[in-house]
Amino acid sequence: MTNSSSTARDEATAFFDTRCRPNLDGVMHVNAEYVNKRYREDNVLLVDVRSAAEQKISMIPGSITKEQLQTMVQEGGKLRKIGSNIDVDEVIAYCGIGGRSGSFIKNEFNGEEGAFASLLTEGKIAKVLNFELSMIGWCWADGELADAAGPTKNVHGCGEMFASMYPQDGRYNVVLEE
Repeated sequence: MTNSSSTARDEATAFFDTRCRPNLDGVMHVNAEYVNKRYREDNVLLVDVRSAAEQKISMIPGSITKEQLQTMVQEGGKLRKIGSNIDVDEVIAYCGIGGRSGSFIKNEFNGEEGAFASLLTEGKIAKVLNFELSMIGWCWADGELADAAGPTKNVHGCGEMFASMYPQDGRYNVVLEE
């Protein structure tokens, strides 16, 4: 399927605004421009909450999985980006379009019952943000991707419906298999 830039981006934005955002009260959102400016900074930690199959295809360079975040928290102390000695004060979660990452923040960081709520309440991090449009937005912004071997242009499409929301102009190879 061929898609125009405005149509596919508008479709992704409309999906997020109507199907995701209404269920994410109390969650702060940021866009691809914000993430692109901040993700390389040592005090910012990106957390990929997608499935292992999706992560195997590609991730945003320097990001960690939610399981790696859990290990860091269990080990105690301040959060630090892998290979850095600077404390993280901002966590940005992402997924395919922003729904799963927003739910992850709402359920795991906000409120007293969340597995990571103590990071905020104890002042170990200053804020947790949801990357709206997540991987779809990242690809529209020409963001870098990496797999275990290094840089890649492959991205997991998260099913036919979401795959059509990615750029279809050859910048990325949208993969649907798991």
